[in-house]
Amino acid sequence: MRFGICLQALNSADWERVIAEDWTRPPVVPDHVLWEENIHLGLLAEPLGFDSMWTTEHHFGPHCMEPNPLELLAYFAGATKTIDFGTMVIVLPWHHPLQVAEEIALFDILLQGRKLSVGVGRGLGQSEFAGFGIDMAESRGRFVESIEILKLALTKERFSYDGEFYQIPETSTRPRPRSTDLIDNMLGVFTSPQSLTTVAQAGLNPMFVAAQSADVIRSQVAEFNDLRSGLGLPAAKPIVHQWVYCTETEEDARKMGKRYITQLGVETNHHYNLGDAAHWDGIKGYEYQLDQAKNGLVGNMDLHLVGTPEQCIERVQRLREITNCSEIVGLFHFGGMPIETAEKSMRLFADEVMPAVRAMDADAAAATL
Repeated sequence: MRFGICLQALNSADWERVIAEDWTRPPVVPDHVLWEENIHLGLLAEPLGFDSMWTTEHHFGPHCMEPNPLELLAYFAGATKTIDFGTMVIVLPWHHPLQVAEEIALFDILLQGRKLSVGVGRGLGQSEFAGFGIDMAESRGRFVESIEILKLALTKERFSYDGEFYQIPETSTRPRPRSTDLIDNMLGVFTSPQSLTTVAQAGLNPMFVAAQSADVIRSQVAEFNDLRSGLGLPAAKPIVHQWVYCTETEEDARKMGKRYITQLGVETNHHYNLGDAAHWDGIKGYEYQLDQAKNGLVGNMDLHLVGTPEQCIERVQRLREITNCSEIVGLFHFGGMPIETAEKSMRLFADEVMPAVRAMDADAAAATL
């Protein structure tokens, strides 16, 4: 089992001001302070034994302030020697796919042989689509065409493309990537059944984010692998993203873990307007989100790695049983958590949870010899 760390600059203290639209005062915590804290945690990842580092993409608000995942990861690539990197995700409809392909290729070269996992998605934030002037109803079509273009751009010297949204004359992307398996390892994130089908039919591997319940993930893994089988592809071993709070006592896990998880859930719902059906009504391609909001199903999550080291180990095992996952990527700093608390949780997880799981893996592998 591999373990990764996810960096997300979440300015939790700023939501009150943003919701009130009170632009007469600055954020209580400046944005750069959140990034300085994330840089501190990121520089701990390699010495603590994590296998990889990931980040996501968001714009225009206090939720996950990372406008360019590859730019951030390039900083850490220069500051580390062994860990791998991944995007969780690059939102393809917000970019021209040729620009994305060029940036991926260059970053792959800069890694000098370390693994890059390219995670992509179609986007869910209405304010983000509006800020870029892109119709959300076009997101699935743009997403599918972008994947097709990325496959061409990263595997062929010369190519052209004629689609509904993108028309590309014969061209090349330069520099050419170093790795030959970027497309084979490409990941897709989805929350709706329609997007699951889109990602699977595109031949991508699945990545589950911390927005689905255990039962939902279980059924989605089975459905995803059925679709892959129909394409002649082997069953996928997903990557799973989790919110992590590892602490020494069950009492602290119940009290503070619930507090931080609840706060991040509230912030996430604010950013996406997940619980407000009026925001989703009439948006083509997002009928699933409308149905979820109408039926009060938002926030039905029960798989977070919150608890003592022993409890976290049990939850990792449960995740593996449900998903057959190859890697768990943990977000350790969220919900207004003090940086000192996040670092303590991260160190405890690295010291006690990761070695125990890896020892179990080694024992299981030895038993098969």
